[in-house]
Amino acid sequence: DVRNYLGGRPLLAVPESRAYRVRKWARRNRGFVAAAGAVLVALVAGLVVSLVGWREAALQRVQAERRERDATRVMEFMTQTLAGANPMDGGDADVSLADALDDAVRRLDTGELSGHAESEAALRLEVARVLRGQGDPQRAGALARQSADLFLKLEGPSPSVAAALTEQGLALLDQDAAAAALPVLESALEINEQALGSGDPGIVGNLSNVALVQAALGEVERAIALHERALAIAVAAHPGPHDVVAACMGNLGDLLAAQKRLDEAEDLLARSLAMRESLLGDAHPEVAEAQNNLAMVRWERGQRGEADRLFNRALAIYERSYGPTHAYTLTVLESLRDLHREWEAAEPGKGHAAAAESFERRMDAPSRAAP
Repeated sequence: DVRNYLGGRPLLAVPESRAYRVRKWARRNRGFVAAAGAVLVALVAGLVVSLVGWREAALQRVQAERRERDATRVMEFMTQTLAGANPMDGGDADVSLADALDDAVRRLDTGELSGHAESEAALRLEVARVLRGQGDPQRAGALARQSADLFLKLEGPSPSVAAALTEQGLALLDQDAAAAALPVLESALEINEQALGSGDPGIVGNLSNVALVQAALGEVERAIALHERALAIAVAAHPGPHDVVAACMGNLGDLLAAQKRLDEAEDLLARSLAMRESLLGDAHPEVAEAQNNLAMVRWERGQRGEADRLFNRALAIYERSYGPTHAYTLTVLESLRDLHREWEAAEPGKGHAAAAESFERRMDAPSRAAP
């Protein structure tokens, strides 16, 4: 037994249990046992990873199927809504888009999508966007708030909630309620920062919206800081020409111009214009907007000839895109009239008075043509 003990073999003096024999065998074969144990651990770990992966894949599949069903419900609902205003789909020719949207709101409020909260939340948000575009910000804001509440119950703070809050905040802005809009838009920014990260390009729009309201409320330095942060994130995410970068440059440039920081403003607005032209061509309305904004700065700096050239380019795009009576067209005509009046006062007898009168007549033409 002593020799057996020293050799790691079972003792003979007492009955041997199965566990006792296994322990002795394991001591004699430590290398083999260690290798087998490592293999077993790897197999178990692989099984756990496989089970977790299978569970996640199954969950993603269920979520994808749910999103597909929700998208189908949304599409069917909107198709039925718009069909009511389309005679070719059996609708009434006298039903306007506004009437169709009224019907959509009524159907939502009477519980047509009860039991499908995610579809209802998405639809309320989409109808809110259309209503705001149609000039009904009050109802748009109410629908957006309802959408935010539904998404919050379903998902907790999420980008969907932030999107609905953003729409509500913009609707409040359209009602000249900047003070009420600010906390709503700040909440949307906070939610997206937590969900996406403080440097994610998905928060650029939130930063710009909050900055816009802060500037309107006189918090100019805070607004400039937010616009600068938005631009930095956009440039990091899109190193080359990109519409988001161009928009951020334009937003910051406009605010700096309002603060008479003309050197910085002109640089940003010129870069924004060049980027928009490279992305959109030279006939897009967004290019006209950039031309108009840069023209204002050049005019402020006394560069009347350059301002005149940019204003006229913007005017041609707006007239071609929107017609002679659109607000954008009339705004540029007014700027050109005032520019040439000022020019005539500074350099009389060079035809600027006649040019100013010409722009004045073009501004008045829509009202004269009205019945």
